[in-house]
Amino acid sequence: MQVEISDELLSALSDKTGKPKEAYLVQVAQVADALLRSLLDETLSEQVCQVEHIPNTLTQKSLRESEHGENLVHCENLEDMWKKLGI
Repeated sequence: MQVEISDELLSALSDKTGKPKEAYLVQVAQVADALLRSLLDETLSEQVCQVEHIPNTLTQKSLRESEHGENLVHCENLEDMWKKLGI
């Protein structure tokens, strides 16, 4: 990431605090990084589905059975699977 800050601003900060200009470059980069990460987090959270998905009764039953190895369809290969699915 490239962050640019004017020499005029760095000089003003340096003159006011007595710290060298370079001391502020790391801080500016850290603030910019934190800001960008925050914006990215907000953008990603808006893209996540906000609807709670609760499986219906049939899905819950199917999940329980599959976890216990019940009512599974075994296929020899992909072609066999398509055939058993009727595709």
